[in-house]
Amino acid sequence: MAMIDVFAQTMSKATHKGIALTLERVASTFQVKVPDEFGLHTYFDILEVYPQFVLDYAAHSLLCSYSYPRLPLPKDFIEVCNPYYEVHKKWLIKTINHFHTLNKYKLSKVEQK
Repeated sequence: MAMIDVFAQTMSKATHKGIALTLERVASTFQVKVPDEFGLHTYFDILEVYPQFVLDYAAHSLLCSYSYPRLPLPKDFIEVCNPYYEVHKKWLIKTINHFHTLNKYKLSKVEQK
């Protein structure tokens, strides 16, 4: 079960600091400014639902494919993040359910002895 805890922790929401670093990475690469504090909080509010590894994936994907000389909009991040996040979330839920089923099976075998 420790492995499940690690996976669940990996799926926890990104911090504002993590989101800011992701935006800084993209802005620095594109040589554009990051938004002011108000704009940053808008990005935080929208992107904080995703784990950091999903945001890192989105940043890499946008850096490889984005062709505008500006910071991608939250919508652009969402378009990349959502499908990737959903796949990982479904996998984690499915894996947790399998572990619970296996544990129930083991307990039933112990009780039968």
